[in-house]
Amino acid sequence: MKKYFFTALPVFCLVVSVLLAGAAGTGGTVWGLAENGAGGPVTWPAVLALFLATAVWHELGHAAALRRGGYPPGGIGAVRAARRALEKAGLPPDAVDHVNAHATSTPEGDRAELQAIRTILGEHAPRVAVTANKSMLGHTLGAAGAIEAVATVMALRTGTIPPTINLEDPDEAGAGLDLTPDTAARRDLRVALSNSFGFGGQNTALVFTRWDG
Repeated sequence: MKKYFFTALPVFCLVVSVLLAGAAGTGGTVWGLAENGAGGPVTWPAVLALFLATAVWHELGHAAALRRGGYPPGGIGAVRAARRALEKAGLPPDAVDHVNAHATSTPEGDRAELQAIRTILGEHAPRVAVTANKSMLGHTLGAAGAIEAVATVMALRTGTIPPTINLEDPDEAGAGLDLTPDTAARRDLRVALSNSFGFGGQNTALVFTRWDG
């Protein structure tokens, strides 16, 4: 199993952005800034996290399904991407502590992703902290995957899970899941999954683990 060390935040953001843009066929770059003192040269800070694996699943029937007013049942593309990513990382589903959901606040899309999370994690799902960054940031389209990957890494690093704000009427598919409503939560996190989905049926899953070195 290959492990990739991310040390400088600008490099990390750029690599993740390029990775997701290539996987999803979209643009978008996120830049971070790490300074040494008052505007000095960028130095290499502590390792932020380990990037263990990624997987992409493309649903050829996705566009047709959207035209019919629905998504593939049960978020099957998201399930296949996440399962493949966890397999490549050498981790079982019950190793996951945190999911950064794609979560665009569309009824069909959110329902499909919640169903997928249940399928991926099984009986472990209620013990996993799920968050939706777009509840605070909106949808940044091609940049969304990179921004949310950085948020996932920072959650691992700090143990702080960003909240899902304005969660007033969650879909019934989320019943019993920890959706981190309205207030940030503290938790000991070791492994996190970041979901990113794109127009046309692209499903990308990233697996990160906390760096304790």
